Amino acid sequence: MKALKYIGLTIIGLIGLILLISVFLPSNNHIERSVVIDAKPKHVFELINNFKAWTKWSPWHKKDTNATYEYATIYEGMGASYSWKSNNPDVGNGNMKIVNVIPNEKIDIELTLNDFGGTRADFDIVQQGDKVKLTWNFDSDTKSLPLYWVPISKIFGLFMDGLLGPDYEAGLKSIKILAESKTDLEIGGFEAEIRVASPLNYLGIRNQIQESEISKKLDENYTFLLDLIKQLSAKQTCPPFTINYAAKGNLFDMAACIGVEGELSTTTPVFAGKIEGGKQLVIKYKGAYDKMGPLYSEGFKYIIQNNLKASGAPMEFYITDPMLEKDTNQWLTEVVFPLKD
Repeated sequence: MKALKYIGLTIIGLIGLILLISVFLPSNNHIERSVVIDAKPKHVFELINNFKAWTKWSPWHKKDTNATYEYATIYEGMGASYSWKSNNPDVGNGNMKIVNVIPNEKIDIELTLNDFGGTRADFDIVQQGDKVKLTWNFDSDTKSLPLYWVPISKIFGLFMDGLLGPDYEAGLKSIKILAESKTDLEIGGFEAEIRVASPLNYLGIRNQIQESEISKKLDENYTFLLDLIKQLSAKQTCPPFTINYAAKGNLFDMAACIGVEGELSTTTPVFAGKIEGGKQLVIKYKGAYDKMGPLYSEGFKYIIQNNLKASGAPMEFYITDPMLEKDTNQWLTEVVFPLKD
């Protein structure tokens, strides 16, 4: 019994010691790593500002290829978010959201790791001559934690730099390789790229619409589709988009579409379709929707001049949510031309 008593007192003493030490430890932890990259700021910025691009460089994506990821409708720019689940203790569960963006300069992200908030991961991009310095910061604050977790969290914070630092270094190294391998392509004064896309299932409503009625009709169709997706308990997989089949004068033959997970059965006026994966020419247009018309002739011109072949109707993916961003100059639309491999 005496032995048990001594063990109990020892445990109580250790707990007391931990509590006492934690009182003198800081409630905040800061970690940072930097790398110099021989690339333009926009090439670095794009890899961080788009959560789907993280699969190309994030060290945690490589640690657990079986982890599951769920992206919000907005996955790029202000308000973008995604979550993940993993059985690997080095990856865990969590979610992140972009809360502040200064294009080509800064991205601030709020993190929730294993159900604990109060953490941030911020990226600072600073131009240095013809290169950029990218700094990746991590900040945690125990003030948002339950009281019983605070002492342990403070002590754990002493080891954070050694635990997280190598992952940050690996991620920055991957960003450096990717950014330095990018080449500039502009079409119609806007950034463009050749992309290999995954297959996409979608639900759509096709109409012939007068130009003056396009905005109103698309709003009606998207509202109808979103309600239907909710009724079907289906999952939306990408921002709203249009398939633009033809235009004759002021009459446009087009479909309002929303990507969904899996193949769904529908009834008129909705149809189910699938965009096959493959090569695409993507023009990243920024501005009001009614000003992007000239990009189509520029896109087809580029396709012809570079001996490429179109394989289907062009599309417009509305990346920016106009309800969140009121400045039309900041609206990002990807004008997509499917290509034959």
